[in-house]
Amino acid sequence: MKTGMLLGLALGALALGACTATTTKQAGAPLGGDPELRRQNYACANGVNLIVTFDRRAQTASVQTAANGASTTLSQVPATSGFSYASDTHSLRSFEATEVMYATSRAGAPTRCRQAA
Repeated sequence: MKTGMLLGLALGALALGACTATTTKQAGAPLGGDPELRRQNYACANGVNLIVTFDRRAQTASVQTAANGASTTLSQVPATSGFSYASDTHSLRSFEATEVMYATSRAGAPTRCRQAA
């Protein structure tokens, strides 16, 4: 009886761990026919427009705030759902199905961004 209960608790813990594992669902369309690269544009509440390129192979997201501008590369970090990327100065995480929260150390509080065409 005691062994059965311990086995049940161990299996339950494993199942819970699987539920909280990092997922890698990214928005956007495949880039250049490569399913591991996806690009998505976001329009943020603070007026900034983001161009984000997700690279599943490298587990990174490159964020541009202007077309043809410099990009900041963020590394994927563990998330209980959706996705989360961060560097020392920037962060990007999924917020709702079509929204992300974007933050920079310069701007302070994160801003909400919606998927754009």
